[in-house]
Formats: sequence, structure tokens, C-alpha cells
Amino acid sequence: MAERQPKPVAVIDGVPWWDYLYDYDMDGATYSFRVRATSQADASARMRKMALARYVGQADGEPVALHRGGIFMPLVVWWRNFNLSGK
Repeated sequence: MAERQPKPVAVIDGVPWWDYLYDYDMDGATYSFRVRATSQADASARMRKMALARYVGQADGEPVALHRGGIFMPLVVWWRNFNLSGK
């Protein structure tokens, strides 16, 4: 049985894009990230270019604007932070 193709995360100019998931181990922990690409071959090509990446700065942790995350985003973030604070 063939693996089910998930729905694309975006369609740009009629071209579907998917998030391809990668992970790696470092210092006893596993980290994961996703690469947005048009195919698995495209994602692999983008991964090969990662060695050429250059540092451009650090994200500042600004909150997500309501128009970007919807009205429930602040509630979701609050709930996540509330649950994390008990650990």
C-alpha cells in the first residue's frame, strides 16, 4: 500500500509546497526542524545548501500578531506557557 500524500502546507503560483521533517541528535537530545519545499528532492537539495548558510541574527521572541495567528493564538500561547511553568 502506498504512503498517503499529505495536503500541501501552501500553494504558491499554483505550485504545492510541503514541509519535510528532519531531525538530528546532539549532546544526548534530539532536535527537529522542517524544510519547506516542492518535493523531497527539492528538500534534499535545500539541506545540502545548509552548510553554506550564514548567521544573520537571533530572533527576538516578539509575540505573534493577532492578524497572523488568529484570535485564539494568545490563548494557545498562554495555555502552553501555563503548562510549561509546572515542569
